Amino acid sequence: MKKLLSLLFVFTLVACGGSDSEDSDNFFNNHREKVWVNDTDLYFGFEGNGEDGTILWRTFNADESPNCVTFLVGDNIETSPYSCYNNQITITSNSANRLEFTNEFFEGDIENGECILSDDSFDGLRPATVTVNGNQLTISGGDSIETWNLVEENIPDCFL
Repeated sequence: MKKLLSLLFVFTLVACGGSDSEDSDNFFNNHREKVWVNDTDLYFGFEGNGEDGTILWRTFNADESPNCVTFLVGDNIETSPYSCYNNQITITSNSANRLEFTNEFFEGDIENGECILSDDSFDGLRPATVTVNGNQLTISGGDSIETWNLVEENIPDCFL
């Protein structure tokens, strides 16, 4: 399951841009509020400013859930009644049309209502890179590369 979640994590990137200018040296200023879609109708959009605890991106797939899934910079802890995991995201480089980050995945157990993560469950550091060239966004990580196209109409409500 952790490999599936990590793979979903890497393929979940969509760029949102807050500034109309591509002249900023900050990826978030250039691409925040843009929405991208891949060939499997998974939508992706960047938000925030890249600081710890802020929303990094949202994803949406109408076939799987009517809601957006949100990932934060820093810890992304999910729990069930008996277990938990943390998908930790760290931005390592931020420039005009390129964003580099790492993804670390830890599993844990629920003890007395708290998520106790185990260092033994660390599943490796996964670097990924997002680049934007015109109306295309490319996500590369590990052995995979995926291309996303800018969406200009029929944007899912969770991005509005």
